[in-house]
Amino acid sequence: MRNILRLFLFALILASGCISHDVEESTISCNCDNPAKQLDVANSMILGEWTWISTGFHNRGSESYYETPQNTNSQITYKFTADTLAIIKNGTNIYKERYSVGHFGDITNTPKDTSLVVKYIHSDTSIGVSMLFVDNNCMKLVNSYNDAGGDILLKRK
Repeated sequence: MRNILRLFLFALILASGCISHDVEESTISCNCDNPAKQLDVANSMILGEWTWISTGFHNRGSESYYETPQNTNSQITYKFTADTLAIIKNGTNIYKERYSVGHFGDITNTPKDTSLVVKYIHSDTSIGVSMLFVDNNCMKLVNSYNDAGGDILLKRK
């Protein structure tokens, strides 16, 4: 539960600024139509620089809303190297942490669940997790759980 709260706070910090209800999901110019299914493919696809497109907040019983570079005046880049994620906001490095790509079943002891995840390694005993959908041009990091959190959409630079 603590990791879920950390992920929720992480998503809120990254997408801080004005919140808009005016952005329709259909106007966002990036879809992960054919995401990687294999771990080795996802590991190679995730590498490089990604431009933040939006963070979508979806809550049961209320209207979804999106934060974007336009309504937050924020340009955010995610830079994935072999084992480190750096996040640059308006030219300033605001976050740097180790990560790995794995299967959801590896952290939940349900080996049949081969959904891909990014594991953010906060320390030797603490991790955060985002569900990972990545193809050649788009990446979606799903941070919502039980109707709380923000899902981050990125486009390859």
